[in-house]
Amino acid sequence: MKSVNILLLVFMSAFCLLAQQKAVHFKKLQEFLPAKEIQGWQRSKPTGSTNTIAGMATSVATVQYEEKSVSENQLTPLKSMEISITDVSFTPFVLMAFNMLQGYESETENGYEKGLTIKERFKGKVEVRTESENKSVDLQLAIGECFLLTIHLDGSDDFTFIEKILDEMNLSALSELKSE
Repeated sequence: MKSVNILLLVFMSAFCLLAQQKAVHFKKLQEFLPAKEIQGWQRSKPTGSTNTIAGMATSVATVQYEEKSVSENQLTPLKSMEISITDVSFTPFVLMAFNMLQGYESETENGYEKGLTIKERFKGKVEVRTESENKSVDLQLAIGECFLLTIHLDGSDDFTFIEKILDEMNLSALSELKSE
């Protein structure tokens, strides 16, 4: 039985490598990052990369924001946010985990974690930390069959702020995106 499982695992791995899709170029992914300015926040220039090794390809596009306040003639960062889109087509099983997280919830005095569905079709996980000095929100969403959207908000536990960002993003078009 053990040898059959190993053989099956080797076969599936080889099939995944042979069926490897070309990753969507990071410049194309950057088009799906939020482009709109957020009042009170400074947006960085988007960054990204596309890499291929041994026939496996991956791409990532990232943009960062910082909310700043002026105190005693100095700009002081209050909150920061990083949004990234990763083409994970090289690991087709990574996005399946989000389907299994539906209905999952965990809460402590320091925050909560739960599975969720955004716009009635994008499954993911959110972790909100509500500690007074370490507030943050981490969101991971499966978009289509190939993309992982992550948003990390540091300095706030306001998940509704993240939801507003998601409303501005064209997740449906991203889910239909294919490599060329």
